[in-house]
Order: sequence, then C-alpha cells, then structure tokens
Amino acid sequence: MNTEAIYDRKRPWLFDLDFVKTKISTFENEIGQTKNLNESQQIIINADSLAQENNNEEDEKVKRKRQNSNDSDIKLESNVDSYQQLTSLDRSKRNQMEKSATWWSKYYASKAKLRLEKKVKTDLDEGLHFNYNVYADFFEDESKALAKQRWAFLSKAKKAFMRLGKFRKEFERFAVHELGYLGDHSKFKSVIDESLDIIETDRLKELTLLQTFDIIENELENIQNYEGFNDCLDKFPLYKGKGTNRSDEKGDENRVYTKFKGKLRIREIPSSERSRTSESISRMSINPVLLNSQTVSETKQKLDPTIHLNQEMLQFDLNQHPITLKCRLYIIKALLFRAWDASGKADPYIKILLNRDIIIDDVKERLYNTLEPVFGKSYEFDITIPQQSLLRIQVWDWDLANLDDRIAETSIDIENRWFSCHRATCGLQKRYDSAGYNVWRDTKTPAVILQDLCRTTNLNLPVYATDCRSVIIGDVRFDCDPECVQFIKHGKPNDLLHRKVHHESPDEYIRQNTALTALHGWAIKINPKGALVSEHIECRSLFDPKVPDVEQGKLEMWLDIFPMSRPPSSAPVDITPLKPMAYQLRVTIWNTSDVELNDENFVTGEKTSDIYVKAWVLGEKDDGQQTDIHYRSLTGEGNFNWRFIFDFNYIDIEEKIVHEKKESVFQIGNTLKKLPPRIVIRVYDADLFSADDFLGECILNLTHLPIGSKMSKKCKSDILLDSKHRALNLFVNKRIAGWWPMIAPLKVGEVRDTALLGGKVEAEFSLLTAEEAEKNPVGKGREGPQPLDEPNRPKTSFLWFTSPWKTFRYVIWRNFRWTILIGIIIFIFVLCLLIGLWSVPGELVGIVLNKIFKTNTGKK
Repeated sequence: MNTEAIYDRKRPWLFDLDFVKTKISTFENEIGQTKNLNESQQIIINADSLAQENNNEEDEKVKRKRQNSNDSDIKLESNVDSYQQLTSLDRSKRNQMEKSATWWSKYYASKAKLRLEKKVKTDLDEGLHFNYNVYADFFEDESKALAKQRWAFLSKAKKAFMRLGKFRKEFERFAVHELGYLGDHSKFKSVIDESLDIIETDRLKELTLLQTFDIIENELENIQNYEGFNDCLDKFPLYKGKGTNRSDEKGDENRVYTKFKGKLRIREIPSSERSRTSESISRMSINPVLLNSQTVSETKQKLDPTIHLNQEMLQFDLNQHPITLKCRLYIIKALLFRAWDASGKADPYIKILLNRDIIIDDVKERLYNTLEPVFGKSYEFDITIPQQSLLRIQVWDWDLANLDDRIAETSIDIENRWFSCHRATCGLQKRYDSAGYNVWRDTKTPAVILQDLCRTTNLNLPVYATDCRSVIIGDVRFDCDPECVQFIKHGKPNDLLHRKVHHESPDEYIRQNTALTALHGWAIKINPKGALVSEHIECRSLFDPKVPDVEQGKLEMWLDIFPMSRPPSSAPVDITPLKPMAYQLRVTIWNTSDVELNDENFVTGEKTSDIYVKAWVLGEKDDGQQTDIHYRSLTGEGNFNWRFIFDFNYIDIEEKIVHEKKESVFQIGNTLKKLPPRIVIRVYDADLFSADDFLGECILNLTHLPIGSKMSKKCKSDILLDSKHRALNLFVNKRIAGWWPMIAPLKVGEVRDTALLGGKVEAEFSLLTAEEAEKNPVGKGREGPQPLDEPNRPKTSFLWFTSPWKTFRYVIWRNFRWTILIGIIIFIFVLCLLIGLWSVPGELVGIVLNKIFKTNTGKK
C-alpha cells in the first residue's frame, strides 16, 4: 500500500467508478435539471451553481461571526421527552463511575460531550462539502494512482466539456478552486494518530455516561433565549454636557454620567378605570418571588391577559428596603491570549470588585508561569442591591519588582440576573440528586420551584400521577426520565446511596425529577419566552478597559445567587484542582527483531545495523533513556535485557500526565504542562561520525495499550493501527508483556506502504504507584536492586575499532579466508621464485668460477 492507498481508504469514492457514477446520478436528480440538457450542459450548470455557493461562502462566514451566540444557544426545539436509552453494560459502567465521581468528573464529562458534538458537526460539514463538490473529481487527475479503467471515462467527460469554448475559462477557474481544496484535504494524519484519535473518541463517549452541564462558549447574557436578562429592567445612559456634533449626542461613552435602570410602560386606561388611576401603577416583569416580603405590596388589580402571564403589578421601594443576597462565585480556569512577562508567560491571580470597591484580592493564591491558569477557586460574599449591582472579576499579573499589571476583566449585572424571569440565580441541573457528585445546589427543590412558577404565571398547580412518574400542568403532560425510574426501581442499594440520601423515599426522588423535567420543558411546551437557565459554565470574554475592543482572554466560571431569606445550607461546591497521583512505569526491553539493516560494509558489502532502543514519557529531553548498543546485527535481531524507569504524576479523570519544571534558572516557580499518557519507543541505528538513523517507532497509549503478540512471527502492524484491536488500561491491569511492531518513518518523497514495519520489540510493562515502587525498588539498565542478566549476544556483535582481532576474525577472515589463503600461497610462491631468481645468477657465477679455478690449479 502506498500513500494514495491511505487516501483511498479515507475517501473510497476516488477509486470506485461505480460509486462515482451513483453519486453523479443522485446529485443530478437532486438538482432537478430538465432532460433536454445534454451531459456537458448539465455539468456546466451544476458547476455554475457550485461556484456561486463557493462565492457566497465568505458571506456566510461573516453572518456566522455576527451570530456567535447562536452556536451556544440552548436548543429549545429539541424534544424533552426523548431520552438517551442505555444498555445494561452502559448502566453498569455509569453506576461504577458515579461511586468515585467528583465535580471534576462532571466537568470533564461535559467537556467530552462538547467535543463530540463539535466532531459530529465537523464530520457533517465535510460530508456536505463532498456532496457539493463531487464533480470536481471528474475534471482533473487528483491522484497519481488513479485506476486506468477510470481514465477513459474521465477523458470523455473532459473533452465533452472542453468543446464548449465559451465555458472553458469557467471550467479552469472552477477546477483550480476544487483542486486546491483537494490538495488541502489530502494532507492526512499518520496512521498512528488516526488510531489514537479513534481511541480518544471512545473514551469521550464513555465519559458522557456521567451527568453533564451546558458549557456556554460566551457570556450567559448573549444566549438568545435569555434575552440578555433584560426582560425585567432596561438600561438608559444619562449623558453629561453637550456633544460637539449630532453624532456625539448619543454614543459618546466618555460623557456617560450614570445609567438609569428601569422599565417604562405606556398603555391606555379605559374610562371605567380612570377613577382608580391613582391607585394603579405600571406593570413590571419582575418575579415577585425574588423580592423580600417587605417590599412586595398586595396586587391592586387583576392581571391583564394581553400582557405576559409572568408580569404582575408590584409596588416596592428598594431604597427603603434593599435586598441582600449571598453570592457564590466559582472560577475554574482562564485562557490568556498574550504574554505579560519576558518569559512569554504570566503569573495570574484574581481580584473581585463590587462596583469600584475591592472585596477580594487573592494575590496569595497566584499561579506561576502560565497562560492557561486553573484556579479552581470559589468565593462567597454578600451584596446589597441596588447599591451593589455590578460584579467585576479581574485577572491580574503579579510582578516581583514592578507594580502588578491588570490583564483584563469581565462584569456581571447582578440586578438583571436576580430580577429576570429566566431564573438566572442558580442553574437547573439535568438530574435531581440529593447526594453524590451531582447533589442539588439550589435552596428550593424542583417541585417547589415548579409550584412557585405556576403561581406567578397564573397557571393551575401541578398535578402528579399516583406513581409520580408524570405531572400535568394545565393540559400539558411531562414524563419523568425512564432511566431515572429504572435506576430507582431496579438499582442496587449500594448504588442508590450515591444519588439520594437514605431518608428520602423513592417516590419523592422520582417526583422531584418529574418536576425537573417540567422545568426544563417549560419553554418548549408552555411559554416559548420563559426559558429557565440550566446548570452551566459560561466562558466570559476578558477585556481591558484601556483597549475595550480587543479581547484579552476567556474566563470559565459560574455564579450562584441566593436570597438571605433562604441562604444555602450546604457548603460550596468543591472545585479545588485535582491533585495528581505519583506513578512509576517500568519498561524492560528484552529483544528486537526484523530491524532494518541500514549500514553496508564497503569492504564486504554485507548489511548490518548497530541497534539501540530509546524511550521516553515526558519528552525526549526530559526523561529520555536508551539501551546500550547491539553492534553489527546481521539479521535485525538485538538483545538488550535493559530496564527503563519513568516517574510521573497522573490525573486519572483527565487522563493526563502533569509535568512541572523550570524553563530557566532565574524563573520563579515551575511551568506546568499536561501531556497524554503515552510512551514513545524508538529504534535507532548508531553511527560514529553522523547522526543516528531513525528506523522505527512505537507509540503506546497507557490507558488503551494494545495487547502484544506472544511470538515475533505473529507481530503485525495492525496491533498499533487497528483501533479495534484488543487493548487494556495499564492503570487498571498494571502489567503486560509481548511483542509490539515498530512503524518505519515515511521519508520525504518516498512512496511506499505507510504501515511498513521498521522492526519489532519485545518488552514488558509494569506500572506501580509511588508507594508500591518504594517497597519494591529496582535499578535502571541491568543494575541492582533486582539486576538483569547480560544479554546473550552473538560473537559478531562488537565495535570494530575497539576489537581489531574480532574485526579480523568475524569480518575479514569470515568473508575472505580463501582469498587470504590463496594470496598467502601465491605470495610465498612468488617470494620463493624471486629469491630463486635472485640467487641463481650468483650460484651460476660461483659454479663457473669454481670450475675455472679448479682447471687452473690442475694445470699447475
């Protein structure tokens, strides 16, 4: 399989001719063109319409930006009676998770739900884009690996289209646009990343079994269904002085002296009521339940049916009878868009003001070196309205030598929230629980809230069924969540203790959840403009008053407001940041096999590799460790018996490793990072004079660790690449051993199977808590305690310049012994020949001389 094959798997229609024809036919039928048009004209018309869609795309984006609040609006059109049906396995998982769940479990479940919704929306947008641009695949060759049988069909379609000269330019423009889109989308992720993404999606789906709340990605006031909480009171700025021109009469914020807050109503008084005019006052949409009993006068006249049912005639004086409220402000985290220190970070802390008075300065709880501070703080304070109506939350940057800098702030109008009929005081949870992580926060139960709501809107009081599984308000019926009924009727006693207190009867628990269902469906079935605020977290924008048009960051928070007549009896919700748990991961690298032979001996021509294995959890430069080197592996096999030890801190519900370190010697405090629980194992070929060659990689998720094969022969790349392969959570199972594949890196310009094995590694993983590791210590590498044996490596494994004799024996002699022997024999022969040739003349001369001398002597 090559790179195009991966692209084919993600978009199979590129290589399936029948599929393409089917798509074209369906697309043409949907367009509804007449049969008189020929094929080329049909394509042109469709191309024109698609081009028009593309031209309007930017206009649509502008409209979306103007309607940012619509993305986070509560979808009141959904059917409140449609509940998620769970399987018995899901119920068992949910009950088990709820036993140890905390508020942070609920928070991450809500985040998981939001991420899944965004993912579904993204996939849907991509699918729509494909439907609109299906013809682009017929005009140009998007891929070098298109099947030959498709080429003929494409050529005919292109020629038929190109014959029409007047449409040629339009075709070229359209084709270039579509090919640019295809080029951008052809940059696929690595196969390992795709597998890990699927694993992450499964984890998010499991998290959503817990209770969730709404995460609103802007201010709560911007939600369209809540009308900005201006249904009760309007604001009118009062200006001082006179503007320099007509445009300054209204809109010059510098001339705003104060703001008048109230509601003005003008209506005609019938002649029959004029005699009682002095006793009448204007109607206001203030919920009388929210006012102190001392401030509410008796209703002087009956309700006018032409005005909203939730509006009553009230006469009160807040100056003489101010309202005291208890507020609980929960600040979870912030996101700062720019740095405030030279290090590129900030040291943020919180300040809280009422109007212009500082009531909380939390500089002692400042965080260091972060642009994503997790505060996890709750603040409780009392306010009095109308004197203290504006709550200001400021984020400051702490400095050691200079004055602290105000980063940005956000403001909340307490009066508007308190008097609004949308009940923005305490959000309604999705399920009523009297115990556990989802315990009810409001001082009123859902049944009491529903009863008060019916009274203030002049509706009949709710009538519950005998079994409390349904309630009728007027002629509207609301049914309780079947999952809630199933849990109470068939749940185990131990599971029930995590949802309700022991003295609460099952019928009362169901009754409260039935009332809660009616409250959530109030705007759908009774009053479309009476949407009640549900439990939420709002992500408020932070602005600097000096630069009011530039957003400086986001702040995740929520606010609960309670009257002093009914103060909260329970403690604030504990949102203290979770403390990570210390773990120790022990990885033993036993062997490798089938590693790519990357080196070639220039003398012998044989392929070898000097193999070593490297691994890390926090980062290659932070805790990277490596084995010793197995030199001159001739078969891709490496023997190590080497132990890695990694210490880290881990947050279970978040499934993140927390790493703190100082990035500079002069840095005050540590920089905190959160990393996925993954271990990276790589195999390298060691080089003496150049950079080591990267041969293969294995990335394992500790929370979803694929089960390795027992034998090297059965180890395939599917173990890593197939997300459905059997896996386990190492934080639960603690230990696993086996063979895992090493995926070879794809080099630049290389066309090959992206799943090509770069080798296999035999390893053993063991995960212990810090306490367990302290009781059972081990050493790194092969050292004690509990030392490992030396690996039984072949004699051919050595470094050539440190072992010259072994180099001669296993490299030169093994490959050239016959050549050497023959060479020695030839050398000896030649040497003897040369010696002989050298000595023969002398011997001959000697013999001749001897004969001459002997002859002369004989004559004498």
